[in-house]
Amino acid sequence: MTAETTPHSDADPQLRPNSLGLPELVFQGVTHIAPAANIVFTFPIIALQAGPVMPLSFLLSTVVCFFIGNTVSEFSRYMPSSGGYYSFATRGLGSRSGFMATWSYLIYEILGAAGGTGFLGYLISDMLQKQFHVNIPWWSLALAITALIWALTHHGIQLSARITALLGGLELLIMLALGITFLIHPGPGSTYLSAAKALFLAPSLQRHPGRDGFLHPRAERFRGSSAARPGSPPSRQVYRTRDHALPG
Repeated sequence: MTAETTPHSDADPQLRPNSLGLPELVFQGVTHIAPAANIVFTFPIIALQAGPVMPLSFLLSTVVCFFIGNTVSEFSRYMPSSGGYYSFATRGLGSRSGFMATWSYLIYEILGAAGGTGFLGYLISDMLQKQFHVNIPWWSLALAITALIWALTHHGIQLSARITALLGGLELLIMLALGITFLIHPGPGSTYLSAAKALFLAPSLQRHPGRDGFLHPRAERFRGSSAARPGSPPSRQVYRTRDHALPG
């Protein structure tokens, strides 16, 4: 069948109406920052650097992230495109700046995905070897995980987004349960209340971190603002499809 006889051949491909809902769009951004990985690996470093002022630093970094997210949302409102930063930079600064912006972001995406799948493959391989005495190379598990992700993505955005929301919600529930368990049943010799006591009961004896320690958590949280980019363009597309029935 030629392109001339194909229905809607001249129309740009669009997202089908009601393909994605609010949970899928929210978790597309939430899972992008890997909340469990941040809690397990980043929070201890932030606590070590910032000390008792860690909550204040998180509060300030959250305000900054909201400003960044609002900026991306406003850009997406006037320029709903899956290109994201590429579209914004190209429209405002030219094609060369758009090229540099998209490749900088793409390198981050590739390294993050490769590191995540590789580490997950290593954890699964280590668990199988210690618990079941089954030796499977970590790289083969990482390749299998990558193939599964590709298959879900290739099948369609609706299925992949729903699985993302399901697994993302399960991840948050697991981390919440672990956090509550650690607070109720701390380990032997745990002093998790020492920071609060030093901050509120004995201000004169509290540890005063330097400027670097105070700014370190905010620098770490700026990476979390990248969650605003992947969710905003699709959300604008969904908003548009609800007002105008676009061909799928």
